[in-house]
Amino acid sequence: MLRTNQSTTDIDLALALENEEGTFLAQKAGQSFLVVAEKGHSIASMRSIGQVLPVPPPAASDPWYVTKIGSSTDINSEGARDRTRRD
Repeated sequence: MLRTNQSTTDIDLALALENEEGTFLAQKAGQSFLVVAEKGHSIASMRSIGQVLPVPPPAASDPWYVTKIGSSTDINSEGARDRTRRD
């Protein structure tokens, strides 16, 4: 299990996050993603962050650089419905 601010690398993002829980910054080939891992779901959610740059598609052999940025799995995003509110 990674602690906050600890990093790892792996060719396969799902394997890198297996048995992890929390929020992670995952980077590959100049692209950055915010990833939430939950028990039973190594990738519960994933969204692109930062400026989208025209970069060539990553090669399968390019590693993922993954840093745990928090223990929470609750990510509030724009347009997401508040789960505590009932419509």
